[in-house]
Amino acid sequence: MEFKREDDGSLLAIADDEERLLAIFLQSDIQDDLVVGKEISAMIEKVIQEKYVNYEAIGNACQLTLSKSQACIKPLLETGSENAEVELFCLPLAAFSRALNDWLSFAGTTGEAS
Repeated sequence: MEFKREDDGSLLAIADDEERLLAIFLQSDIQDDLVVGKEISAMIEKVIQEKYVNYEAIGNACQLTLSKSQACIKPLLETGSENAEVELFCLPLAAFSRALNDWLSFAGTTGEAS
């Protein structure tokens, strides 16, 4: 996944088809809001420590569900897929945590990263 900053300062996540929903989540639901990102990071830790069985949040474009083993992202609106079924993208919780932390690090900078 590649992160870029638009001329107007907005953040852009570019991903292949497999990670498309993760990119949509980061770009639309986290944006450059470090507070929201850190809150989700804190929830990841609570799920890992089994203080919560799972965690669910609904953002601007996606629903996020965290469990001890994985993070699942479901779009709230149609994403243009030809498949009539609701898309669901799940990845290991550690991989989601890394992507979130990379996004938050990038959001705090002024350059480009990937």
